[in-house]
Amino acid sequence: MTEPVKPNWGNRIVLLIFGVVAIVTIGATIFGTLNEWDAGNFRSDQEAAEAAAEAEALAAQQSANP
Repeated sequence: MTEPVKPNWGNRIVLLIFGVVAIVTIGATIFGTLNEWDAGNFRSDQEAAEAAAEAEALAAQQSANP
């Protein structure tokens, strides 16, 4: 019976490093994308609030001047 071959730890370490880098990259991409979406939602909410304020001011002006 032959002696079992010992694993090549160098290759495993390199693959683990690449795996960790890939996971960090994917996580950072997801995090950045979600932050961009939140920033877009904030801008949309801000624009909607400004439009509502303008509509309210216009309605008040029209009711004051029949």
